[in-house]
Parts: sequence; C-alpha cells; structure tokens
Amino acid sequence: MPKKVESKTEEMPEGLNLFFKWLFLILGVPSLSYIFLWTSIEYTFETAKTGLQIFMGISLFVILIGYIYFSIKYLIEETKEYFK
Repeated sequence: MPKKVESKTEEMPEGLNLFFKWLFLILGVPSLSYIFLWTSIEYTFETAKTGLQIFMGISLFVILIGYIYFSIKYLIEETKEYFK
C-alpha cells in the first residue's frame, strides 16, 4: 500500500495576500479596464447601428465602472479589518 504523505504547504500570510490584491488592483484593473472601456466606447459610438447595440455598449461600460468601484470598496474594507 502507498504511504500517506502529509502536505507541508502553508497558506499565504494574510498581509501578503492583501498586498497582492492591491497590486493587482493598481496594476491590472486600470489596464484591463482601459482596454474594455475603450472598446465599449468605440463600439457604442462608432460601430453600433441599432438601439440594442448602443444599449449593450453602454451596459458594458456601466458594468465595468461598477466592478472597479466595488473592488476598490471591498479592498478598503478588507484593509481596515486587517489593520484593526
């Protein structure tokens, strides 16, 4: 029978995990959002021909703005909890 091996991995410390979340928010979200927001704006105002296409472009814009807002809000709350 094979031996049972115990895992020796450890979880990432909470502070380091929080650091990487902020790093992604600062570096990753603006670049990704710029690409998607620019695409949605360009699509809405230059390519869209029907009302549904314009609605879809504006909806994408609103969803991305909401994602950025709530990710910042969540990280601020998580950071406050960590430093209490």
